[in-house]
Amino acid sequence: MTINICIPSYKRCGKVTTFDSLPPSYNKNIFLYVRREEYDDYLKAYSTLCAVVPLDNVFNIGMTRQAIINHQYPNKILMIDDDVSIHEHYIDTLGWLRPQKTVIDENQFYTLLTTIEELMLKGAAHGGLRPSVYSLNSMKGHKSYRPSQLPFLVNAYTFTNTWYDLSVIPKELFIFDKWVMFEDLAMWAQLVSRGYDSAKLGTFLTTSVFDGNHGGCWDTRTIHTINEQATSLHEMFPTYIYFKDAKGTLPTICNSSQQRLVPTPKKLNIKKHRTKMQSMYKYYTPLIDPNRG
Repeated sequence: MTINICIPSYKRCGKVTTFDSLPPSYNKNIFLYVRREEYDDYLKAYSTLCAVVPLDNVFNIGMTRQAIINHQYPNKILMIDDDVSIHEHYIDTLGWLRPQKTVIDENQFYTLLTTIEELMLKGAAHGGLRPSVYSLNSMKGHKSYRPSQLPFLVNAYTFTNTWYDLSVIPKELFIFDKWVMFEDLAMWAQLVSRGYDSAKLGTFLTTSVFDGNHGGCWDTRTIHTINEQATSLHEMFPTYIYFKDAKGTLPTICNSSQQRLVPTPKKLNIKKHRTKMQSMYKYYTPLIDPNRG
């Protein structure tokens, strides 16, 4: 089984950190997707590391992701952001999943691919690598707090850095291009609502550079767009997504002190939504502290 690595990039030529986590031995299966007007610069910078693919008539990240799906269908893919690093996990003394300080090496990379392949075969048609920021749970002091030491979570929101088994999921279910932002959340709700189970992988974590307004999707993020897209998400997927108020916003999203709406995935009913993949838990035991930092 081959999983193609697909990296969408915009205005980050020379700053793509993701290649630091990808071994040269896999270059023929790595694809960097860029807008046509930036193609020459990206080709000069990265042609020895991957195939650079120019895209026409894409104006936001949703359209870019849809174009990747169309280009790769019906392959198996892992779509990774251009500003991340990938780390194997360790568990700290408080029970939190944490990323190791160094990025994955070649052997760890192939272990990651094998893990994704196993999850696909057991029913996870889509899923994602857990962002390391999720390890820092603000509910730590709450009486119901339990540190997550499972190697993966079923049908939990997977954020970006996601895989898709395009040999299983019909192309017409992909709606990335309907969204200017929150397109990853929309696709999670779309596929889970149609019965395609997902897995959030905890054994490999991603860390983002959070580069502010230096490229990426920053130029499409305004308070108006955020609130409009959040409301639309809730209206389309009321069973799966609600939105809550938040005062202001992060400078990395947009420079504004206005109130914004935050679309939030709902905690799904276990009996209803853990279907085929419920049996997958028997293949794994909770992670133990390997004393690696």
